[in-house]
Amino acid sequence: MKKIIILAVVAVAVISASCRKDRTCTCTDSNGTTKYTKAKQKKGQFRTDTHCYSTTTTSSAGGGSYSEDCKLE
Repeated sequence: MKKIIILAVVAVAVISASCRKDRTCTCTDSNGTTKYTKAKQKKGQFRTDTHCYSTTTTSSAGGGSYSEDCKLE
């Protein structure tokens, strides 16, 4: 019985620790490359905090467009 409880505690600890990692987001646009890094973050929370999404914006006034390509590493 002790072994089962110990194995369960170890399994929960490993699963919990594996969700949080050092995350890096690299975004490239016409102005250059920007890199965001945070330690021990969950993937979803990191994307929300750093706005790590690829975007394309088109201006109706000037007719130009702006795009940013972001990749989660």
